[in-house]
Order: sequence, then structure tokens, then C-alpha cells
Amino acid sequence: MSGDHSGEPESRITRWLRALGPSAFLIAFALVQQPGRIAGDTKLDLVVDPVGYLSRALQLWDSTGAAGQLQNQAYGYLWPMGPFFALTDLMSIPPWFAQRLWWAVLLLVSFHGMHTLLVRLEIGTRSSRLIAAFGYALAPRMLLGLGAVSAEIWPMAMAPWVLVPLLAVGRGRDLWMAALRSGVAVLMVGAVNAVATGAVLVLPVLWILSRAERRWQLLWRWSVAVLAVSAWWIGPLLLLGRYSPPFLSWIESAQVSTTLASVTEALRGTTQWLAVVGGSSGSLWPAGSVVVTSVPVVAMGLVLALLGLAGLYSAPARWGWFTRLGLLAGLVLVTLGSTTAALPLSPTGSLQPLLDGALAPLRNTHKFEPVIRVPLTMGVAHAIPSLTAWGVRTGWWGGRLVPAGAAAAVVAVAAGPALVGVVQRGDFKEVPGYWHEAADYLAETDDGGRTLVVPGAPFPASYWGNPRDEPLQPLAQSPWAARNGVPLGSAGATRLLNDVEARLASGYGGPELERVLRSLGVSRVVLRADLDYAATGAPEPLVTDAALRSAGLQRVHEVGPDVGLSVAPSLRPFAGEPAAMPAIGVYEVEGWTTIAEGDAVGAPVIATGGPEGVAMLEERRPVVLASDTRSREALAGRAGPVVITDTLQRREANFAAVRSMYGQLLGSDEPYRAERRTHDWLMPWLPEDGGSAQTTATLSGAASVQASSSLVIPGVGQAADPSAIPT
Repeated sequence: MSGDHSGEPESRITRWLRALGPSAFLIAFALVQQPGRIAGDTKLDLVVDPVGYLSRALQLWDSTGAAGQLQNQAYGYLWPMGPFFALTDLMSIPPWFAQRLWWAVLLLVSFHGMHTLLVRLEIGTRSSRLIAAFGYALAPRMLLGLGAVSAEIWPMAMAPWVLVPLLAVGRGRDLWMAALRSGVAVLMVGAVNAVATGAVLVLPVLWILSRAERRWQLLWRWSVAVLAVSAWWIGPLLLLGRYSPPFLSWIESAQVSTTLASVTEALRGTTQWLAVVGGSSGSLWPAGSVVVTSVPVVAMGLVLALLGLAGLYSAPARWGWFTRLGLLAGLVLVTLGSTTAALPLSPTGSLQPLLDGALAPLRNTHKFEPVIRVPLTMGVAHAIPSLTAWGVRTGWWGGRLVPAGAAAAVVAVAAGPALVGVVQRGDFKEVPGYWHEAADYLAETDDGGRTLVVPGAPFPASYWGNPRDEPLQPLAQSPWAARNGVPLGSAGATRLLNDVEARLASGYGGPELERVLRSLGVSRVVLRADLDYAATGAPEPLVTDAALRSAGLQRVHEVGPDVGLSVAPSLRPFAGEPAAMPAIGVYEVEGWTTIAEGDAVGAPVIATGGPEGVAMLEERRPVVLASDTRSREALAGRAGPVVITDTLQRREANFAAVRSMYGQLLGSDEPYRAERRTHDWLMPWLPEDGGSAQTTATLSGAASVQASSSLVIPGVGQAADPSAIPT
């Protein structure tokens, strides 16, 4: 059933209400989400210094952050998200309000895009189109990401607009005009995440191929248009892939990212695995927890999914085959890493190894959600009037209740997240002024070295909020680094930072810590006492202070109020020590030098082990790792003494941790527990398993010793204890 069959013409007021009512509701929905509070949404720079961030995004290499890094898809913010926040910043709009305006734009674009798509295809009635369009704009996927990673759901909002210009081609519209208009929509998608951008291209390709007339003529024109508007980010992406360290191997595995990727959850739109991540303080995404676990929300989500499936089953041929094929393609893509869903595609019953290997960029399969949601939404719009007409025709008393039931299901799915709020945990009013003061001090006293922020944390949750990014990131005017949850530097730099964090956590750094800092080019260390130490698991400020002082570092500057141990009753200071210290303390590393200015003399030292082994070398001279065969060959017999260390050990790392991330020392043929290709941060010239360069365990006098309760196993929910080896 299609078209509108209303009895009398609409009044002008009715038309205005129908046009403006939904928009006003969506704008209000965005504005009432934690007013006055900034959410840790996508990128802190966008609400602190968007203009500065966009200027840095013009270069792939960033010498300021992370001990030098290739910026991960920072160019994607050049359009359209970055300019939006830059404009609001230039207009002096408060950051929290700018965020809500962006969320409102996102909801409006998604609603009107889907509504336009339904109108152009003449699917359903006026009421069913409104219900379906609201269901799309307020779908679980949209609400899950709205206050956390809105850049990732912006492509879903734009997905219908990429498809709309291609609908009327069969009616004689110029092929080039249709292709170019769709290309402009692709341009508006942006490129913050290349996979999410690519996901919106699946349905247009299927639509073109499902057309009976001029499909190939339209396909090549559309492909040219898409490539033309995407060249600005494809080039930098290829450079990033060519030169970037393999950070995809050092983050979550496919086993984690496809945790929720079942067919049922895919139909509901709840496969975003971060929705169920939590800690001692509860779920990081409160709205996500409600969507995934609340019985009423789950039930109503399934009702909408069943409505969509019913609509696709009875859909007319002119768009039915496209939607059915699109739904099938979406289910395959979203559940690609699911063991049960992949059975027909993989002899091992899972494609997770492939998603951890050659298909690693596609590991977060939830980004293909639009490929499912658009067809299902079209099915909902068609099913409502069809089921209503069937109920009236057969005398079923509930037939006329179908529209009301569908609207109630949409409201129920959206109400849960709306009531708890879509803002992820850790919202804040502003970055404290003392962080600005610290950044200014570091810039004014810049000595050419790098500043290291300690202690490290997966995410910098502080007593004032959790911005998700380091507070110094948008403020720094001089080089800095910090060990966080997703290090974008090299494997060597990450291993050195791991070593620093381990020494700081022990409370004693000694001369080895000073040598590691100097090898990193660190001239100053910033101790932040404003962390939420209970949430981050970082060592107490007094412990870190003691470790820095034991390495000979002196505190030279302090800013901010006294914070620290006094805000966490469970943490106890050392006997006789005060319970708090200034929020930020700056320490100097005396005698630091750059590599070029160093006082190294003589032939380079050859050291076995990892980069962190340099801390054991007392002589200040160049060091070449024994495993780096190419560098050793280049020395051509000019190498100096050989120093043996056991710092490149065959152990399994928990990549989500910044301290205590290693398990026990393994034998050369002992299997790893995690089913992934990479198990440690290894230098690029080493094989993936470390090869013969690694130190391994040899058991003498027994075949094996195992314990399922061993505390050396990383990532099983308790603090790791490397000394608790079963042997």
C-alpha cells in the first residue's frame, strides 16, 4: 500500500505543524541533554580549540604529540564537523551549546533524509513515514553514539541523502546530475572514519545495480563523482596506511569488537560493543546499558525489527528487491565476526582471525549499521499501512491500532536512553584553568625537549570530569607525550613509556628512570594529581612523586588547587606526608640532551632485548638493538661492545592496560591465550611472534605447570602479579 489517502485537504496550520513539529521536537531532544555540561564527544579539541586543531590537521605528521605521530585520520575533521565547531567558536557560542547544536543538526539531517527518501519512493502514508523517519533518527545506534562518538554516526545520518538523488534516474533525469548530487552528499559525509564513510556507499551501489535501465552508465558516472569528492581524504589515508605503525594490532581484537554482533542485535541496531563497557563506576555509556539490557526497550526494538521484516516481505518489486538485498548485505557485514553468523563463510566457524589480519580496518563491523537500518526503516513505513488495511479488511479488531503500536515502539526505544541521558559518563563544565596555565608555562619555558605527562591512564578521568582526550592535547604549544589507551607512536616509544609507567608505579625510579626519560628526549615531567585514581588505577600522586625524586628530578613549578589523595578516602598517603598536593607539578630532567647534541663517543653499543633495555646502560653512547639486523649490517664492523638484557620477553600483553599489562614469561612454543595475530608491541623488523630475538622460559625437570587461577594472566578482571607464576 502506498500513497496518501486523506479525506480532506490540509490546512496551512496543519502543513506548518507537520513540517516544523518533528524538527522542533528533535532540537529540543538535543538541547535538554545535560545542559551546561560538556560531553566527552569524539574529540576534546573541537570544544577547546577547533581552529587550532584544524590547522594541525592540515599536516599528516604531528611533531608535538605522542613523541611524534602520524595523526590518525585527523584530516577527516576538515569537513564538515571541524568547520561547524570552528564557526561556533568564532561566534563565541558556549562549547556545551555548540555540542548540542551539532547533535540537533545530526538528528534533523537523519530524520529529514529518511523522510525524503520515503516520500520520493512513495512508501507508506504520511503518518507511517513520520513514524519510520523518527524511528531512524532515534534508532539505538543514533542514541548510543550521539553523546559519545557523534562523528561516527554522522555518516548514518547522511546515508539516506546519498541515496535520494539516484532514485529518479529511471524517470529520465540526467545521469550526470544524479551522480553529482549524490557525490555532493558523499562529500558532506566527511572522513573522520574511513570505514563509516565507506559504509554509506553500499546501498547506492545496490540500488544502481538493481535498476533495469542504464545501470552501468549511472554506475561509472557515480563512481567518478564519488572518487572526485573523496580524493581529499583518500590520499592522506593511503599515506597513513603506508607509514603509520600498526596501531590496529594494538587495540581491541575482533573477539571484543564483535561481542554483540549477533543477528538479533544487528536487527535491533545494538552491536556497538562500547555500549556494554563499564567499570567500578558503572557503564561508560549509560544510554547504551539501557538499550542493551532493559527488557521493555529490547522488546520494543524487536517489535520494530519485526515490523520492518514484515514490510520487506510484502514490499513491491520496484523497491522491494533492493531493500531485501540491502538487508542481507547489511546482516552479513555487521555479523562478519560473529561465530554463528560466519559458519557458512568460514570452515573454522569464525572470520575473527581475518578481521584481526588483512581485514583489520573492518574489525568494528557495527559501522555498517546504516546498510541494515535504511532497508528496515523503509519496511516499517510500508508495513504500518499494509497491516492496518489487512486488519480492517479481515475484521481484526486491532488493525487500526498498528500505527499507534508502531509509534509507541519508537517512543519506547528512544525513551530509555532519553531518560538516563545520551551523554557518556564524565561530563564536565570546562577544562580547569590550571591546565591552561600549565600549557602556557611549558610554552614560555620551552627548552626544545619533550614534556611527559604522568601517570598514564587509559582515559584521563579526573575529579572534574572525563574528557576522553588528554587535557593538554588541545592546549599544548610545545612537544609533549603521555601513555594513554591508544598510543599512536612507534612500538619502541610505547615500550619505553610502558617501562616508565612500571618504574613510577613502584615508587622508585632511580638512575634507570632518568636514563629512559633522556632516551625519549624528555626534559620535563608533568605530574597530574587531579586524576580519578580509583577509576584509572594509576599510582597515588605521592608514589609518583617519590619515584621522580628518586631519579634526581626536581619540582620547579606548581599550579592549581591542592587535590589528590584527599578526594579518595580509600587511598592512604605515606606516613607523615600530607594528604594532597597541587593539581599539577612540573619536574625538570637535569642534563638531558637531544640525540644530535649528545656527548656520545666511541662505537655504538649492541644491546640484546627491547628498547627499554637502554635504561640499563650507564654509558651515554648510541645504542643499536641486536635484533635490528639492517642497522647492524650498516655498521660494517664498527660496532662496540655487546650488552645482554632480557627486556624483549615472550609475554602476552593486555593492550587495554597502561600498567601491569603483561602475563608470565612463556616458552618458545607455548601458545598464547588470546586469539589474535599480535600479542606485544614489537619493532617493525621483527616477525609477528618475535622470533629468536625474544627471551623465553625453559622448564627444567617437569613437562608443564599450569594453574587456571594464575594472577599473571592479563585481562581476566584482577590485578596482575607477574611474580605469581604457577611454577
